[in-house]
Amino acid sequence: MPPALMASMPDAAGWGALAIGITLGAMLFFSACVAPLVFMRLEPAIAGRFIRALFPWYYGFGIAGSGIATVLCAGVAPMAAALSLATALGFLLARQVLMPAINAARDAAMADPAAARRFDRLHRASVMLNGVQVLLLLAAFAAAASRGCSPAMAPPAPPPAPSAAASSTASSRGATRLPPPPPLLLLRMSTSASSTCSPPPTSDAEA
Repeated sequence: MPPALMASMPDAAGWGALAIGITLGAMLFFSACVAPLVFMRLEPAIAGRFIRALFPWYYGFGIAGSGIATVLCAGVAPMAAALSLATALGFLLARQVLMPAINAARDAAMADPAAARRFDRLHRASVMLNGVQVLLLLAAFAAAASRGCSPAMAPPAPPPAPSAAASSTASSRGATRLPPPPPLLLLRMSTSASSTCSPPPTSDAEA
């Protein structure tokens, strides 16, 4: 893979923010679009059965999305990981505890109108939990996105290459710096120079 493409890819915090955003978008779409349209277009009995069959998939998707975000953000964005984990536990609580209790209270309310108050309380608790989860995911998305876009997470820039003028100057300086001759060679050079410059000895006959 080219280095430029690898540098443009998001890190673990960026992928965690993406998982949080998908989970949050699914929650908002279900709460703002799917549920109201179902009760507006279908008969109450059919709408109730449809939503009851859809809720396990909704909670399962929430557990998977927030769980993946927790794993991705665990090593790079601890705050986002903690908030995503709290959201996943909320989905698990709603699926395993609240949803069966709400279904049982709904069935009891259809046979006994006095049991409708328990259904209303449980339904309000489910709605409040869903709202808290939306706030948790918003905070987790902000934490993961800020961590993924932090300059500290960017790879360090490579050191600048030396210019041609600096390279030529360094090479010229290295070429002019010759190592000094050894002392023995200096002694021989001085001896040969003194013998060359001194006048030859004159004999007594020439004098």
